[in-house]
Amino acid sequence: MPHALTRAAVLDRAKADGTQRTVPASLSSETPVKRGYEVEILRHDLASIDMTRAIDGLPLLFNHDRAEPIGVVENVRLENRRLVGMLRFGMSAKATEVWNDVQSGVLKH
Repeated sequence: MPHALTRAAVLDRAKADGTQRTVPASLSSETPVKRGYEVEILRHDLASIDMTRAIDGLPLLFNHDRAEPIGVVENVRLENRRLVGMLRFGMSAKATEVWNDVQSGVLKH
């Protein structure tokens, strides 16, 4: 079975808002990542990223599960050659479970 290739959002828990159930996150960067025999470097400029998909927010997925989104990623933008956004967690049981793990420090990415 091929090895799964992943990236993880980096959460800024110090700026989490418990009332709004939001936390800012770095979604991607130009940090080199080893992918098998090659190194992947994502380009972060307006010519390389189609930001139109993010205008109304993007689905917030847990473990890339498209069948059960747990919230929305809002205010997606480029900042210092990184893609950043605000994660807003929904009210479903799964979203609440993940939000609680983010707040307690169990989930950092």
